Amino acid sequence: ARIRERILAFLQGRTTKNTSWPPLAEERITAFPRSRALLKVQDGCNVGCSFCRTWLVRGPLRSKPPHVARQEAATLAQHHREIVLVGINLAQYGHDLPEQPSLVDLLQELLRVPGVRYRLTSLNPEGVTDELVDLFARESRLCPYFHLPLQSGDAGVLRAMGRPYTPEEYRERARRFLSRVPKATLGADVMVGFPGEDERAFERTLALLEELTPLNLHIFRFSPRPGTRAAKLPRQVPAQVKARRAAELARQATGWRQQAASRFLNSTLQVLLEQREDHRWLGHAENYLLVELTSSLGQRGTIVPVLVRQVVEGRGMGVIADSQEDL
Repeated sequence: ARIRERILAFLQGRTTKNTSWPPLAEERITAFPRSRALLKVQDGCNVGCSFCRTWLVRGPLRSKPPHVARQEAATLAQHHREIVLVGINLAQYGHDLPEQPSLVDLLQELLRVPGVRYRLTSLNPEGVTDELVDLFARESRLCPYFHLPLQSGDAGVLRAMGRPYTPEEYRERARRFLSRVPKATLGADVMVGFPGEDERAFERTLALLEELTPLNLHIFRFSPRPGTRAAKLPRQVPAQVKARRAAELARQATGWRQQAASRFLNSTLQVLLEQREDHRWLGHAENYLLVELTSSLGQRGTIVPVLVRQVVEGRGMGVIADSQEDL
C-alpha cells in the first residue's frame, strides 16, 4: 500500500504525509540469487537536489547499525564471496544513528566477517574522506572502485542542481582515490541538458572527465520531474541538443573505458566468476573491470586470479594465473 501511494503521488507531483517508516535494522536478507549479494545499509537522502524526487519518495535518512549489518553480512558470506553495500546516499551513512558511525566505522565492522570482499555502490563525492581512502588503500578486501556521481563539470550548473560540491572538489577527491589506492578505477554519472547548460558548460564536463578517464560512465538526459525546482527553471535545453550531447559523451566514454582498462594490461586481478559461455567465463575484477577468461575450469561465484593479456573494447582478456586457487 505504501509503494502504491508513493507511486501515485510521484506521478501526480504530490508529496505523501505518511511518516511511519520502519527502522532499517528491521530489514534483513538471508539469501541472494546472484553471484554477488546486495546488503542494504542506508536509505533516504536529505540533500534535496533540484532535479530529484528520490528524497521525497524514499522517506527520511535511515541507516542500518554496523553490528546489524555485520550479522546480515555473516549470513550472506556463507554463500557469496562478494557483497555490495547499497544505499541511496552512502555519504550520509550513520548521520541518523545515535552514535553517528561513519562509513569507515561500518566497513571496519564488516571486515570482521572473513572470506568475503565488499564493494560500494554509488558514493557522493562529499563522502570521499581521507580516512575512507586510507582504509581502501590498506584493505585488500575492499574493492578499489568508486562510482562518484559528477552530474556536471560546470560550477554554475552544479549550484543550480543543488549538488554539495564544486568541480574542483570532485577532481581533488577522485584524484586522491585514484592515486592512493592500488588498482583503483572510477565510475561516474553525468546529466546533460540541465536547464542553463550551455556549450561552454558542457565542454567543462568533457574536460573534467577527460582528465579522470572513468572506467564506466552513466549518461542521463535531463527530464523535468513534477514537483521539483528544476522543472520550473528557465533556459530549458532543446531535446535535440540533449541527444547530441549524450551521443558525444557516449562516444568519448568508449575511449576513456579503453584507457582505464589498459592500465591493467599484464596485471593479475581477482575476478569473480559470474557468467559461463561455452569455454569462457565473464566476471568483474576487484576494480570492476569486466574480464573474459578462457577456461573450462571454475565455479560460478568463486574468485580466481586472472592475468590480463589483452584489453579489447574496454574488456580485459585473460587466463587463470594460478589454477590451484579458489577452483
